[in-house]
Amino acid sequence: MSIVEEEFVSVTKSFAIKKQVEKFFKETLGSWPKLDAFEEIKYRFLIVSICMRSDFLMNKLDSEKLELADCLARKILSKFLNQAVEREYSSLQLIIYFSFIRSEKNRLSINEEDKEYIYTGLIFNQIEEVMKNCELPLPPSCLKEEEIMLISVVYRNLSYNPPSYIFLEVDYKYQKDRLMRNFKSLDVLVDLIEIEFKVHLRGNIIFERSFFNLMYFSKWQLNCFFLERSRYLSKKQLAVKDRLVDILQKWENYCEGVVPQFTEVNLENFCIRVSPILIPEELTELLPLLIVAEDSYSHVCYREKLKIWLSSECVSIDDRLYYSLEEIPSYYFNRDCIIICEKSLLNLNIPIGKGTIFPIANNSILDDIKSIIVSIYEKKAKSDNT
Repeated sequence: MSIVEEEFVSVTKSFAIKKQVEKFFKETLGSWPKLDAFEEIKYRFLIVSICMRSDFLMNKLDSEKLELADCLARKILSKFLNQAVEREYSSLQLIIYFSFIRSEKNRLSINEEDKEYIYTGLIFNQIEEVMKNCELPLPPSCLKEEEIMLISVVYRNLSYNPPSYIFLEVDYKYQKDRLMRNFKSLDVLVDLIEIEFKVHLRGNIIFERSFFNLMYFSKWQLNCFFLERSRYLSKKQLAVKDRLVDILQKWENYCEGVVPQFTEVNLENFCIRVSPILIPEELTELLPLLIVAEDSYSHVCYREKLKIWLSSECVSIDDRLYYSLEEIPSYYFNRDCIIICEKSLLNLNIPIGKGTIFPIANNSILDDIKSIIVSIYEKKAKSDNT
């Protein structure tokens, strides 16, 4: 009733909120093994999740220690050249803060298998180096191995937003190697998804990054506590989600160790990211593109330049090398096609039917390609609308 009086909400709404809170505690606390060893980790994740949802509690925290946690969090992000979003940054800052507050009297306990995995990882070693050499007045108790491990786990679940795509690829390959080597049952899960959707997924960075993030987030059950943005799913995405839920239930029979707990929001966000890969859009017919050039050097030059600028989803470049317009088979002129012709070989007396011809030359290649690209995408847009 105090909520009703203080927040000016109806009695009905206050009881609805109460039920949601009870559901949250049941889902989060009930999903953990009932072992005292996990109690402190559980407590910290829970209190961080509540602070992230409540300005009232945030205002009750020790401002000096919170500022110190902010400084350390920024040093860690700087070490990895990571630009974290505010929502995720708060989780890292708060987990560091509660390490300062609780590490002296409350011991963390992490099982040996997880310890080995975290300890041998690059992230743990880099964060340990930052914390031990940062010249900040950190409480000595927060430098315990288990405390650094917990901070490493939370950091790993932040989105990695580096300044260069190369860093992103390196991180993806590194995490893939570690996860697939240490958790063999993930291979089985990928197999089940590939069989269900009849697509090849291994090596697909869009799918695998989303997949590894989901697994890592769920393994530590951070998804039960930390904030994730809710999104609306289309009918197609909801259908993908239903099929994935069935697959995950089958996978439990093959899963080694504790089965990860997947929340609705995590699965929905995963579905949004991977639905275009699992159920690709119907492919439209590709426009054939033919190149006419006076010699092989020009053929290579034009072809490679066009491959850089044109999507393989729009056009299909003919493998044949044409050295004059007369060499092009007549059946191409009965359908839409693109003909790239060296300016010195243009012959306006040759009928090209439905084809569209574009002149090109080495000394004006960039301007010529711009015109070609605009025309191709206009043709594709028209064909998509018919």
